[in-house]
Amino acid sequence: MIWDSFNYRRMTDIDTFHKGNIFSVKFMPKFNNTKLATGAADSCVKVIDISQETTIENYSCHKNRVKRLAVSQNDPYILWSCSEDGTVRQFDIRQSTSVSPGFLFRI
Repeated sequence: MIWDSFNYRRMTDIDTFHKGNIFSVKFMPKFNNTKLATGAADSCVKVIDISQETTIENYSCHKNRVKRLAVSQNDPYILWSCSEDGTVRQFDIRQSTSVSPGFLFRI
């Protein structure tokens, strides 16, 4: 559900196709609020185009729940995910999911 917190009303509902609770949502900067990233209990990170209601990318390289996401304000294509598996992964949404499972940082 996309919620307008200033006017206290529901804007729209988007099916993310996650198979668990969503713990983090971030709008991707410089896309005019049309793309958002989600991280959930199903260990997946998804990038969704809400204007077309389609999943652009589906990253399933974590081994446990994805708890936090962060986006780069300087590069609208970069995003990081932090999981309970002890890893932080960096993604470039311009690359296909078959090209790279995300750059891995161990914490």
